[in-house]
Amino acid sequence: MNSLCERKTDIDVPSELAKLSITVISEYITMPDGVKIAADIWLPSSVVSGGKVPAMLELTRYWRVIHNKLPRERVLYLTQLGFAHAVVDCRGSGASFGVRPSEQSETEVNDFRHIIQWLASQPWSNGAVATVGSSYSGNTAEFAMVDAPNALKAAVPRFSDFDFYSHLTFPGGLLNKVFLEPWGKGIHAMDNNLIGEDIHAQWKDYKGLEVKAIDGEDGNNDLKKAVGQHKNNVSMEAYIHSVVYRDDYNFTSEFDQSYRPMSLHLMQDNPRLGQIPSYHWASFNDAGTAAGAISRFMGSAAPMRVVIGWWSHGGQLDTNPFRAVNSESSPEFEEQFIHIARYLEGLHDLDDQKLKRLNERCLYYFTAGQDLWKKTDVWPPKSVAMQRWYFSDRGQLTTEAPEVEAGSDLYPVDFSAGTGVYSRWNQMVPEVLYGDRKNRDLNLQVYTSPPLKQDIEITGHPVVYLQMSSSSNDGAVIVYLEVVAPDGSITMLTEGGLRLIHRKVSKKQPPYPMFGPYHSFEKSDAMAMDEFIPDEVAFALLPLSVNILKGHAIRIAIAGHDQDSFTRIPNKGEQIFEIFRNRNINSYIDLPINDDTHGSGVDLANPFY
Repeated sequence: MNSLCERKTDIDVPSELAKLSITVISEYITMPDGVKIAADIWLPSSVVSGGKVPAMLELTRYWRVIHNKLPRERVLYLTQLGFAHAVVDCRGSGASFGVRPSEQSETEVNDFRHIIQWLASQPWSNGAVATVGSSYSGNTAEFAMVDAPNALKAAVPRFSDFDFYSHLTFPGGLLNKVFLEPWGKGIHAMDNNLIGEDIHAQWKDYKGLEVKAIDGEDGNNDLKKAVGQHKNNVSMEAYIHSVVYRDDYNFTSEFDQSYRPMSLHLMQDNPRLGQIPSYHWASFNDAGTAAGAISRFMGSAAPMRVVIGWWSHGGQLDTNPFRAVNSESSPEFEEQFIHIARYLEGLHDLDDQKLKRLNERCLYYFTAGQDLWKKTDVWPPKSVAMQRWYFSDRGQLTTEAPEVEAGSDLYPVDFSAGTGVYSRWNQMVPEVLYGDRKNRDLNLQVYTSPPLKQDIEITGHPVVYLQMSSSSNDGAVIVYLEVVAPDGSITMLTEGGLRLIHRKVSKKQPPYPMFGPYHSFEKSDAMAMDEFIPDEVAFALLPLSVNILKGHAIRIAIAGHDQDSFTRIPNKGEQIFEIFRNRNINSYIDLPINDDTHGSGVDLANPFY
């Protein structure tokens, strides 16, 4: 489809906005404590003629707009679809004043209520506000619901982090270095308005640029003052390496004593989250965003629409493992915002009939290998049942339990094994690309099924149960679910991992619905391995929905490290795993098999309406 706007590098911003019949307001919003928050608001042509419109609010810590640049495409998409679009620099970032004691701090989130009220009170506003955003701004779109005034009518969080520890920063207790290290450097540079040539390559689009000052003769001076305050922000790059356990996420500073950063999964009992409609977007191939979206959906009775596809972080590229590299997303990126505008169309005139759309409660998901959108009101879908596949001798994966009295496989951990830079864990790059895993699997312990006699659909969370020992008292176990084509090529489908000291299955009540053994990742549950003594290491893999064709084979590949994604555990020396597979002590994986492969399909060309 044709784009509503073209992103240009060297432009006359006012004249380009005028061509699009868009006007911009740029000013500070003062918080109750006196801190000034920078906001730019783009207004559609209907406001010029005296109309009143609903406002879309994006709360970001990645610069609301770059100096001398048009706003990001999504801003212009929604503005031209009849919404005012406000983009705000969160406290302590961009051109806003204040200090950040952490990311997603309570102080930051407390600002959101006042910003919403300010927008709703503007002369161009009809009093209705919806929050929207991707990634960090997706988190803030949902956090804004926690203490929301009545003016907030809906939220559209995209590719957000439901559980900040488990779904992004420490999946399985493993430090996600491929994201956290460049991200920490990048946000530090952004907060100081210094994106120099020495910045990490993953921030290359920002090199030599700076945040836009608020319009007016005092704008540049205010920007300098605000950036001066940012020098007191906590360094996430330095802090994150001190974290091992979930309860290590604590901050103490002169700004906020004994601070515990907020995570969306801790907010789910908040009454406003149960009242305000939300529209969540996630991907089976984007860190743990799909896992978070599913747990959020199943842990709440709130009005909620969830859409899970196979996309890159932010939804701009398709990452369907069975499609060509760099394919356009489906729906295409601009079309995604047209769907959002349709979902929110009742906000224009606050018509009760149109607003009923916000009451929908449904989860849409895309089955790769079948190219079919489906919908369900429960996860896993009711037609899904677990099917057990055992690890067997000669590297076989079979539905038959092993009969041998003794049997095991020794795996000397290959610490050079990895998944490449374009993995689900690297949200700093635009693509997710694992490629043919044939050579990478040579470094792993693998178990492969015979060619399938019929197509099967796997939809849900696979759960692996390893009976294993280790030559070290700590380590990492990473399990990949793959498909082997008749030509021998190997495709990654999903993965899961666990740090060995976190293997204890907690008896506590999980904070949200879990789809496998519950590991708390808290210090009190940490448990070193007894060297060479077998123990169970069980955990869920990340969810997926794929159709595997007849003649293909299922493969389980086991690693002890992913050098491209995580920090090494242990940090030196050799390590040997022993995987047991006999009648007395056996290892297996439970795969969620969907018997109703077509019954819940919806129109791919127009999947959500």
